[in-house]
This record gives sequence, structure tokens and C-alpha cells, in this order.
Amino acid sequence: AGGDCSTCECPRAACVSGSCDLPAPVVQIESGEDHNCAIDTSGRIWCWGDNSFGQLGLPAGVPAVAPAPTLLPDPGPWVDVGGGELHVCAVDASGGVGCWGDNEDGQLGRGDRLPFDGVSRVVGLDDGATVFHGTMSDHSCVVSSTGTLRCAGEDQYGQIGNGPPLEPAVASFTAVALTNWSSGAMTDDASCGLRAGELWCWGRNVQGELGVGDLVLRDAPTRVGSATDWDDVRCGEYHCCGRRGTDAYCWGDNVDGQLGVGDVVDRSSPVALAGAWRMIDPARDHTCGIQTDGSLWCWGENTQSQLGLGAPSSRETSPMQVGVETSWVDVSGGEAHTCAVDGDGLVWCFGSAASGQLGTGGFISLTTPAPVCFPSP
Repeated sequence: AGGDCSTCECPRAACVSGSCDLPAPVVQIESGEDHNCAIDTSGRIWCWGDNSFGQLGLPAGVPAVAPAPTLLPDPGPWVDVGGGELHVCAVDASGGVGCWGDNEDGQLGRGDRLPFDGVSRVVGLDDGATVFHGTMSDHSCVVSSTGTLRCAGEDQYGQIGNGPPLEPAVASFTAVALTNWSSGAMTDDASCGLRAGELWCWGRNVQGELGVGDLVLRDAPTRVGSATDWDDVRCGEYHCCGRRGTDAYCWGDNVDGQLGVGDVVDRSSPVALAGAWRMIDPARDHTCGIQTDGSLWCWGENTQSQLGLGAPSSRETSPMQVGVETSWVDVSGGEAHTCAVDGDGLVWCFGSAASGQLGTGGFISLTTPAPVCFPSP
């Protein structure tokens, strides 16, 4: 202790006991409304931002916010992380599932709707493979290693997928019809999943977020189109984007240009996005994606610089490149912020920092990507 740390360079090294300590690279990041959780190569999960409902895996409101990465008390090791607006779910290396954060709608799958501090291990779920992504949802979905899909939480609009809505919620993980599910995502009040390359959606459909060509609610999985080569689907509040090879498609709410097609007209069916894409990740009212050359692009609402373009604006209706770097591998956005991971496993965030969600240790909003410094655990 007491050594010279003046040469430590964030984010590649942090000062620990007088020497520079190299953090483990991050392999996945997932954003909620005003928080983020990231998995590193050691299988540890780090979370930062708003903790008013225990979104960081800590007691709710203790602390109220964490402006720098905080290690999840449960060591896992974890292999996948997802979640929603105010909660998080993850799968560990043995298939166990843990959830934490808000439980008002039973989205932790504990069988109740009571607050719970810390990571709640889901009893009876020991064959998890992946969890659905959902920036603004109040429900959760888990895919098992055998392709069974189970969901829990708010069901006011049939987003659990088991027929007529069970208002107000389904507090335990319940199997959804059909089999062979592989992955999926959740809007505020709907869900979309992939099975054998087919895209299926269900739930509320007020802005065409189901992609089925109309605005009619579906309370059970409904096939979207006839394609059998869907590779991925991700959703924001009321819009979704999917990928087939390097071709991307978006649908749903477009009031802020979050579909990236050059206008602000909603679409009830998938519409093609220009470019060749490695991944697309919708946030609340903006969207970011990584093209096949590793470049990062964002579009949609930009009132709080959540697009990382160097200055705020009302909106951008077409994809805009963020900086000139071409080594990006993952990206996720919340209500008014975005975080991305580069090829070295370093995390960079931009946009609103009102709840410390940029992970920079402070509350100053940023218009371009800034590094997140991870302390030694």
C-alpha cells in the first residue's frame, strides 16, 4: 500500500494497494432503465446505476445509486444476463437462474409480489440456458437447455403468453406453449422469441410491436412472417429489431425515428434497415447496432446525447456512426443512456448520468463514449 499509481490508465488498469491492477475483460452487457450489469471473463457480474429497487443485487436503496461498477454478491459464475426496466435475471454455469430488483409484478419468479433484497435464486429452475433481454419490461422469460420457455411477471396484456391475461401478474415462472425456443426479448408489454429460426411474438400490440401486420393484441405466441432464418431479436419499450444473417429489420413505435428508416412513421411489420449488421439492440426510444466491420451506429431520440454523437438533438431517424472505432462487440441501451463493449473487453458509456448509469464514478452526462473503470474485486 502507499505505492505510486500515477501511471495507472483507466479503463485498462485500476489502482489497487499501490499498484496497477488489470480488470477482467467484459464479455456481455445488459442495460435496464437507469442501470447496467456486465459479465466479465471470470463469470462475475458487475452492476452500476440506479439501485432504488435493488437492481444492482444489493438491498434496495442501499446505496440509492452506484456511479461505479459494484460486484454482485452472488459469485455465479454467470454465463448470461438479461432483465427489464427495474430488475435483472441471469443464468449461471450450472443452469441455475437468479433474479434481483423490483418484484412488484412477480417478475423475480418467487411465487409472490413482495420486495426482496439481494439475488433470489429461482427454485425449480436448474436447467436455464439463456434469459430474454428487455430494457423496459416488468416481466421475465427464461429458456431452458431443452428449449422450454418459462415466463413470469406482469400479464395485463398477455405478455406471459399463456392465453387470456391473468391480471395483474403471474408470480411464478410458467411454461409457454410450443417448444424448441432458443432466445428472445421483451418490450414493455409484449414478448418475442425465436424457435428453429422462426420469429414469434405475443402481448400488447398498440404500436405494431408484435410485427404481425396489425395492432391487435395476441395472448399466445403468433408467428411473424414465414422466414426461418432469424438469428436474433431484441426489443425496446415499444419497438423491436431482429437480424437474419447480416440483414436487420425493425418494427413498432417510430415516433423518434428509432426504427432507423429515415422517418417517424410506425411500422406493424418488419422493415429492412440499410447496412450489414452483427447485432442490433433497441433501447427505450433509441436503437444502437454494430455493423460487420465493428463500427457502432445509433439512431432515435437524442435529447440527452444517448446516441453518443457529440451533441444532443431531438432525434436522428437514420443510423449515425459513433466515433471512428471499429472494434465494438456488444452494445445495450436504457432510457437515456448507452453502454458498449470494445474488442478488448473495455466498457464505454454515454448519455444521461443522472443515476450514475454511465459508471464513470460521477453524475455528469456525456455526449461521447467515456471509459468505465472497474475496481479490483
